[in-house]
Amino acid sequence: MDASDDELDYEDGLCDNCGEECHTLHPIDEVKLCYVCRMYYKLMRKHRPCNYTSAISEFRQRKVRKCPEDMQDIAHDFAEMAQYVEVNGNDSEPVQVVQSPKTKCHEETKAAMRELTKVRSRAVRLECTLKAQRAEGLMSGLDSYRYLVSKEDRRDEEGSSRRDRVRGSHTWTEEERIIAFHCLLRYGRDFDAVAEVLGTKTSDKVKSFYTDMKADIDKLLEKEAEKETELINSFDVEKELSVDTSKTVEVVNLD
Repeated sequence: MDASDDELDYEDGLCDNCGEECHTLHPIDEVKLCYVCRMYYKLMRKHRPCNYTSAISEFRQRKVRKCPEDMQDIAHDFAEMAQYVEVNGNDSEPVQVVQSPKTKCHEETKAAMRELTKVRSRAVRLECTLKAQRAEGLMSGLDSYRYLVSKEDRRDEEGSSRRDRVRGSHTWTEEERIIAFHCLLRYGRDFDAVAEVLGTKTSDKVKSFYTDMKADIDKLLEKEAEKETELINSFDVEKELSVDTSKTVEVVNLD
């Protein structure tokens, strides 16, 4: 028997004596044994005593895969989403359209895409509304500037000598200060544009006014920026983009 061991073909599986799983089985007397049972048989000339039934049952229990408790809900959700949606079709119609069956996951995805399209549409409409409001505010400010410019032009038409005298004046009236301040907010450091809107001061005088009032102007600019930031923070985007799903749909029978 020792001489024939080298010519044996080994294979993996369960030992016929102890029931243990092993990668190499040794056939002896038409019985496939593991290495331990084979050595015991060669030394003792009898099979190794063991509880084969309990070993087989234990092996089968190890082979059974059980889903963890914390993953059972996820597995149930996957199984539910993989179910096919039943379509109530009327077989009496002469023309029928055959479509591939749709799963519940496909229907849920389509519903989510429809809701996303509605939200995007509302976002685009809201953006257009905000742009229109901003343009309207700029146009109203531009109209006020045009009114002031036309008012100054009418004053200039009364006499060029008076205009030259006013342009040569180094004093600033309260109205000129307000107009110059708003023009600086509008045009920045374009002193020529501010002087053109004022009509009573040169660009050098406007530059000197900006240099003298730079600290106050910067403070007011910071206040305007804070107001704008507060307005942006108080704007509830989720409320504006919320989709109203409480509307009912009325079905009309065309027959």
